[in-house]
This record gives sequence, structure tokens and C-alpha cells, in this order.
Amino acid sequence: MATQSSIFLLQSGLQILAVTEGYAVSRTLSGIVEDLESVTEAYRVPRPGKNSRSLFEKDLAASVDALTRLINFNAASRTKPLSNNHDIGNLVKTSSNLLELSNLPAWKSALKVIYN
Repeated sequence: MATQSSIFLLQSGLQILAVTEGYAVSRTLSGIVEDLESVTEAYRVPRPGKNSRSLFEKDLAASVDALTRLINFNAASRTKPLSNNHDIGNLVKTSSNLLELSNLPAWKSALKVIYN
């Protein structure tokens, strides 16, 4: 069963794929990056009294793929669509969210798949 965040990550990933392959989408790249940061933020280390959550392995892989595509697309684009501080900040926050200790199980699982 897919979680709401899994479905959202899939939709965001498809939009990022479309934009980076030259297709038009109804959302701005800035909006997609902001949403990606928001959905991964839910998996940061919780406040006291709240339970820790971890991304699923495929959600982690989709998020990393989306970030990689965005960074490569931005680097290759002459107009640098993600050049303002807000967008760069959201890319950095998303990366940080993915590296949270709460996501360690997903990282370990992903590494097992790669090296087996």
C-alpha cells in the first residue's frame, strides 16, 4: 500500500522528469522543489514525544533521483532556473532531510540492494 508521501514523491518525480526532458508542466520548478523539501521534512528527527519515521527505500531512491536530475538540469541550463536563494535553500534542506538519522534503515536497505 502506498503512503500519501510515496504518491506525492512519485508525482513530483514525474514532474521533474518531464521538466528536465523538455516537456511543459503546469507547475513551476520552484514549486516542485519546495514541495519536495516539505515532503522529505516529515522524516526529520522528531521533537520529543513524537515517533521517528523513516522513508521507504523506494521513496528515498526517488528523492535522490529527483535531486540529481534537478541539480544536473540546473547546471546544464543557461538560464539557471534554480538560482535564487529560496530554491537553493530548498535543495539543501531536502538533501539534509534525506541524510537524517531517521532514514538510516532506508539507506542501509538501498545499499544492500546495490551491493548484492
